[in-house]
Amino acid sequence: MFINGFLIYQCKETRKELTQQTEQVENLLSQIDRLEKEVKELKSSQDNTKDEIMDWKTYRNEKYGYEIKYPSSYTLTERNSGNIDLLLENNIKIWIYTKNNIIDKWAGTSNMSFKDFATHIVKLGCEAGGKMTRTYCELIKENSFTTEGGVQGYEIYLKEISVLQQDVTESGQEEILSEENKMPQFAFDISRQPNSSARGLFFEVSILNDQKEEKLLKTFEQIVSTFKFIEN
Repeated sequence: MFINGFLIYQCKETRKELTQQTEQVENLLSQIDRLEKEVKELKSSQDNTKDEIMDWKTYRNEKYGYEIKYPSSYTLTERNSGNIDLLLENNIKIWIYTKNNIIDKWAGTSNMSFKDFATHIVKLGCEAGGKMTRTYCELIKENSFTTEGGVQGYEIYLKEISVLQQDVTESGQEEILSEENKMPQFAFDISRQPNSSARGLFFEVSILNDQKEEKLLKTFEQIVSTFKFIEN
């Protein structure tokens, strides 16, 4: 009886192990199937993007050594004043941060990594103050990415906050008037380009009139993805 009981116990344990192993195999197969679908969808998305930008125009900037593609229907305007380099459809702006800028000396950004530098600069760009209110930005998140041309960039998300100044509130504390998540901004380190007088190149976008945010953001990200350095 002891032997029979032991054999029954062994059979139960073996069956239990087989059941667990079967479940593990099924889970692995499910994960593989999911990953294959994701890869297929990603490839399809990339193929669609390539098809969409196939007829786009190309802009080349010899001074800073880069090029981008943009929709053929878009109006491109080069600017020679300030730091603004390009305007696309009046709401996609590409601007340059030059080296030895007075802000760089004041803020001490020359010793920052490019990621920290880029975040600092875009946050600084949304600061504003008045007699009763002030506006500033907080970082939500930042992601690194690589363009189709193999250039590493940073995607920066900010929240814009407007507050009522403390000296005009009854409580004596700043009071938040509004909070709004801004459209993403993109930054590329161009300081290592030959003879470059700039440290960073930035992309930003704003919504005008009745533009649909999702469609505009998709086109904006596609333009950014085409950024690459010109080969010498």
